[in-house]
Amino acid sequence: MAGWLSRIFRDVELADLPLQFHLDTDARGRHVTRVSYTIGDETQWIEDVGALGAYGRFSIERDGRR
Repeated sequence: MAGWLSRIFRDVELADLPLQFHLDTDARGRHVTRVSYTIGDETQWIEDVGALGAYGRFSIERDGRR
């Protein structure tokens, strides 16, 4: 029982996440917006942009840690 409880209350490091918005049009002339972030030299594309607005539902994992 203590294992799941300690996972709930573990320390989490919060940091600013610099987002980049990329605007373009596709072959049919529709507007396309993509969102990415870069940490270090690695750029990640966000597939579920809606998750950014949902409190506590978006996290980044690096080396198996959040």
